[in-house]
Amino acid sequence: MEDSISIRLLATLAEFQACHDVQKAAWQFPDLLIIPYTQLVTVQQHGGLVVGAFDGSELVGFVYGFVGRQGTGPIYFFSQRMGVLPAYQGRGIGERLKWAQRAWAIERDLARIIWTYDPLESPNAWLNIAKLGGVVRHYERDFYGDHDTPLHRQLPSDRFLVEWDLHSARVQARLEVGWSPPTGDELLALAGPALNAVTWDERGVPVCGVPNLALDDPALLAEVPAQWQALRQIDLTLAADWRSKTRTLFEHYFALGYAVTGYAGHVVGGRRRNFYLLELEA
Repeated sequence: MEDSISIRLLATLAEFQACHDVQKAAWQFPDLLIIPYTQLVTVQQHGGLVVGAFDGSELVGFVYGFVGRQGTGPIYFFSQRMGVLPAYQGRGIGERLKWAQRAWAIERDLARIIWTYDPLESPNAWLNIAKLGGVVRHYERDFYGDHDTPLHRQLPSDRFLVEWDLHSARVQARLEVGWSPPTGDELLALAGPALNAVTWDERGVPVCGVPNLALDDPALLAEVPAQWQALRQIDLTLAADWRSKTRTLFEHYFALGYAVTGYAGHVVGGRRRNFYLLELEA
């Protein structure tokens, strides 16, 4: 049960070392991509944060980050990595880790947390945009280069840059009792036409149409695959086409002043369809 999970700072060397196993299990990372426990220990002692989710004494998830700054801009917190053991995924543990990270940052007068994720990964989009209230204004091409893991290899490691403004009304609202993210129907009702027409081939696999780059509605929709990893396994060429076309779409509309502000799923004709909401900012 979720109530058996406690959230607290990592304290012992054994707990920091257990982060290696979580990273390998959650992300299938090779040793080269594992953040070593020695770095995690150092960060915890010198201004960063490593907070864990524990089932009894067993570490089942963690989130790690550090204070950052770009140029002479404001100081923020950068959340570098979060992972939860596969057996514990889908139980809201990642969300609880992020709220703990927020509380820690606010105690230190930090107003924003930033992190990245693959825009085509639906579980991450649901957590980062719908549940937590993050906003995306920037698209990073091939951010990590050739990411040699089963979950990422052979495609560019494109990333959204999430901005989580900790005191914003959209984030504060998510802490209210009874709040829930907009449904797919509610999201669709907010926006104009979709930016990319999606069809399905003879295998039932979604195919991304050519993005429409001529729209200027105040709110627009961008469709993404409901099962990105399955699509990659079925047809890597088709997955690369999705990557290329959605990259074009998001880069174009971000440059025009749009931001990703919503995400939801919608079932049509028995098919799960997932959409981002893009809104034109003043």
